[in-house]
Amino acid sequence: MHPKTIALTTLLTLLISTPRLQAKPIAKPIPITLQSSNTRESFQPKDRTKSQKPYSDKDRIIIGTDDRTPILTRAYPWSAIGRIEISTATEGYTCTGTLIGLDIVLTNAHCLMDEQTKQPMIPKNASPDNPAQIKFSPSMIRGTALDTARVIDYRYGTKDPYTNPGDDWAILKLDQPLGARYGYLGWRNLNFANPKIRQATRDRLTLVGYARDFPTARNTEYGTGGETAGMNQTCSIEGLVAQKGLKGVLLHRCDSNPGTSGGPIFAQFSNGNYYIVGLHSGSVDLNQWQMLSNGDISKTVNRGVAVSQWGTAAFYMK
Repeated sequence: MHPKTIALTTLLTLLISTPRLQAKPIAKPIPITLQSSNTRESFQPKDRTKSQKPYSDKDRIIIGTDDRTPILTRAYPWSAIGRIEISTATEGYTCTGTLIGLDIVLTNAHCLMDEQTKQPMIPKNASPDNPAQIKFSPSMIRGTALDTARVIDYRYGTKDPYTNPGDDWAILKLDQPLGARYGYLGWRNLNFANPKIRQATRDRLTLVGYARDFPTARNTEYGTGGETAGMNQTCSIEGLVAQKGLKGVLLHRCDSNPGTSGGPIFAQFSNGNYYIVGLHSGSVDLNQWQMLSNGDISKTVNRGVAVSQWGTAAFYMK
């Protein structure tokens, strides 16, 4: 056989036998009629495109057991989600936050609190020269953000989020109206105790977060841990916890790890807009919080905070 024929045959064999990279499924819009009550509509800037995909068709995406996909676009709604950096005099760490207004960001209370003292680690209205700061960088990709704002005020649901996980929310006020440029997500309070709501939203929800274990060592082209957000799409909220003292705790099946705290659980609805329906807050001990409001036992391992716990405070945050 001619050498060129051999080379061509070998190339065809490789092309046929090599698995093609398959995109993760895109969550379908949720067919629920929306009611307005202390909720906020989403906002997409006119000069910012919208895309259901968190990557372009030219980008390689994650394949394997890790269901998270890197967010490599600054199209809306992904543009509204960013990384929060908390710096004290002695340490620094990160969480995830979402623009829910022109200068308002949603995250977790435990991102602000000292677990020992039960007090905020960063004072409000810290001067720009103060080494203790909270900063928000929307749409960070590979460790690079086009803008960074300083947090000048905040509200939170509890000083002890580990004892009161249903109030593990915080709302941050920025020193710049970044939402005008990056857009922001609205929210809708859905009753996940209702089996019809759970069924209508099943496999149609998305969680985004800057987890410190993502990107992994096998996809370092996206940066090191926490430098590019990961998205788990087509996941579900299983319901509300039924135990006394845990009001407002959601159980969900979205992939996450430390750094994803404060990440939005959101979806596109049938009107074409994106709304937050829950706030991710952490993992769940399988020996606790298993009973849902409908009496079922959940096998999920992650928890969140219902919109009912923080929606009103967010609506009136100025």
